[in-house]
Amino acid sequence: MRRPRAYVLATILATAVISSCTAAQAPRVQEVDGIVMMSAYLNFGMDAFWEGTIELTETGCLGLLTDAPGAEVIPTLWPGGSSIEDDGESFEIDGAIYRLGDKVRGEGGEDPALPIDPVPACEADSYLLFNGVTPGS
Repeated sequence: MRRPRAYVLATILATAVISSCTAAQAPRVQEVDGIVMMSAYLNFGMDAFWEGTIELTETGCLGLLTDAPGAEVIPTLWPGGSSIEDDGESFEIDGAIYRLGDKVRGEGGEDPALPIDPVPACEADSYLLFNGVTPGS
């Protein structure tokens, strides 16, 4: 059975669009000078409000330390496009530059699973997943 040209062309075009969207949203794990940063574009919303300080876990994973009493640094999946800068001491997160100790806030959620496989430095019982980040106060 022959398919109409328009059907074949539409199928090829749809496949190309889906493939390019998937590739653009690939998770990223970056390591520079012992600091590990995980980031990904999330295709689902989490709207809990989080605020804290950018810190490292004991194993070097970039995370968030909340102001809760007795809190520990939570390994964090930062918004897609986030990266460790070339100096190894600053981080581009949601288009802004931050350093360890900076306060941030944003919408996200805590989850025992990640949409990516964590590297050993970031393995934990739960993770913070951020949809977006802004400077904290």
